[in-house]
Order: sequence, then structure tokens, then C-alpha cells
Amino acid sequence: MGDQFNDRSYFDKALEQLDRDIVWNQERKSKIQSKVMLTIDREKNKSRLFNSFKYMSSIGVMIALLLFGYNFLSDSMIYNNGDGTANTPGNQTNNSLITGEADNHEEKNENKNENKEIPKLNKSQVTEEELLKELDLRLPAHIPSEASNSPQFIKLVHPDGNVTAEVKYVETKELFFNYVQEEINEDTETVTEKIKNVMYKDEKLEEIEINGFPSYLLLEGDTSSYYSSLHIVIDNHFFTITTHGIGKDEIIKIADSIDFTGL
Repeated sequence: MGDQFNDRSYFDKALEQLDRDIVWNQERKSKIQSKVMLTIDREKNKSRLFNSFKYMSSIGVMIALLLFGYNFLSDSMIYNNGDGTANTPGNQTNNSLITGEADNHEEKNENKNENKEIPKLNKSQVTEEELLKELDLRLPAHIPSEASNSPQFIKLVHPDGNVTAEVKYVETKELFFNYVQEEINEDTETVTEKIKNVMYKDEKLEEIEINGFPSYLLLEGDTSSYYSSLHIVIDNHFFTITTHGIGKDEIIKIADSIDFTGL
């Protein structure tokens, strides 16, 4: 009987120890579970923070690229269109004899790294009556129907005192008509030489006559030309008709309508 009670006592103690172990293991499991959940939450927070940082960085890079692109395009537009005129391909509206020659001298000076100043023209917008007081203005009598009935008159005074009249009839992307009359101090042969070998050195000009005076025509679409240009050479005068969207016959009709009598 004594051994039997001793065995029961032994088993009771063993069960009590097992119960304590089971309870301890549950607490340990709870602690471990809490640590695991806390670790998961920390990792989630780190992931959210990292994703937010990547998102904000992407936005910052995008804004920087947009600003850079805007500045680049703005500078490019200012460079190509700094005079405020329409930025059309192959812009050849500066094809007057005197201003064209000045541009040519300026390019040579830049290539030679010279700092000589090119005399600037005194340019102002005036009325037709004011131009008539400055020079013997001869305007074409025939004007295309699409051209403006209220043209813009520009006066350019050169350093030598000569006056150039520029008349802007229409200036759009589809249609352009500009008329220039210049006073010059050179003979017909010298002017003709400049037209062929300076102004249109690499272009093929058509030589014609307008009212008996030597004239030179370059049509748009020929080689690199975007504009059509007709130059009429008279002693002490140089006339230029510059167009876009106007055919050859119409250009010649405009030129034939100019009265050169007495020049």
C-alpha cells in the first residue's frame, strides 16, 4: 500500500509539472506571436515609407524634367523667333539688297572674331503720306484680292541717308505679300553682281524683264526657297516683291503694275 501511495504522489507531481510546462509554453507562444506581429507591422511601415519616398522622388524628377523642357523650348523659340515675326521654314524675308549685304558682313566679322559694329537702320512705322515725303514711292497698282486693303508702312533710314520703304500687305502662314523699295548708290551692273553672287549664290534664278528693266525671280519650292522673290533693278532704285502662296503669273502681274516712269 505504501508503494502505491508513493506511485500516486509521483504521478501527481509529474502531472503538475506537465501542466506548468503547458501553461509556460502557451505564454511563450503568446509572446512570440506578439513579437512576430510587431515585426510584421514594422516592416509594413518601412515599406509604406519607402514607397512614399519613391513616389515623391518620381514626382520631383518629373517636375524637374518638365521645367528643363519648358526652359529649353522657350530658349529655342526665342532664338528662332527673336524678332517677333512668324517662324516659317527657310525665312527669306530679309532679302533686300542693303540689309542682306549688312548681314553678310556681320557673318564675316563673326568668323574673324572681329568686334566691329555694323551700322543699324533707323526703323519706324509710318503712314503712306509720310513715306511719300521721304522718297518717290511707287506702289503696285495690282494687289491680290486676299491681301489687306490697309497695309502696314515701314520706313528704314540708312546711315548714308538713303531711305527704304517696306509695305506689308499680308503676313500669315498660308499667304505672304511684302513689297520693298530701296534707294541705292550703286549702278545696275554692281547690283546685279550682288544678287547673283551674294544674295543667291547657291540658288538658281530666272532672269526676266519687267517693263524693260532687268529682274530676277526665285520661286518658292525651288531648291531651299520657302518664299518667292522678284527683284527689279533700276539705277539708284531696287524693288523687291516677296510672296508665299502666290503663283508666278500673279507675281509678274503685280510687278508689271508698278509705274517706273521718271526714275
